[in-house]
Amino acid sequence: RILVAPTFNIGMAQHQLALPGTICLRPATFIAAIGDWVRSLGAHGFTRIYFLSGHGGNVASIEAAFSEIYAEYSFRKERAPFALKLKNWWDL
Repeated sequence: RILVAPTFNIGMAQHQLALPGTICLRPATFIAAIGDWVRSLGAHGFTRIYFLSGHGGNVASIEAAFSEIYAEYSFRKERAPFALKLKNWWDL
């Protein structure tokens, strides 16, 4: 089964805050949101989750979220029930 989930419309853009109207999330907030998203999908049986990012500023935080999620399972000495992948739109 495949789900094309809704997009994250707000992400990392601190470098743009000097521009009027810029809205962004703090890194910790964005990482937590990605983690919640993944755990929710995992709870519904999704085992392969693929993120496509159109903003290079989000990549490091998404990778950090993946690391935190995998670390949770390593501390429990069990394998994560899902595989996480990320591709930057501009690298396609």
